[in-house]
Amino acid sequence: MLKVALEFLADEGGATAIEYAVISSGIGMVVLAGVDAAGKAVNNTFGDVVAALDGQGTTPGTRANGVVPPGGSMSNPTLAAE
Repeated sequence: MLKVALEFLADEGGATAIEYAVISSGIGMVVLAGVDAAGKAVNNTFGDVVAALDGQGTTPGTRANGVVPPGGSMSNPTLAAE
């Protein structure tokens, strides 16, 4: 019984597995942080595109493509209809 206990204490295979687990979990956390940051940047970019296509990110009085409509103003539709 003493021999088995000494062999168990001398075995370092479990310690190596734990070291690899700690290293891989650290790498996983770095990857998750990078993906999260990239996802937020892509989301912001798509939000900007949607805002521009909806006309929310344009100068007042212009269309989304920057062209002034006939009549000179988007804020007064009666002028544009004339």
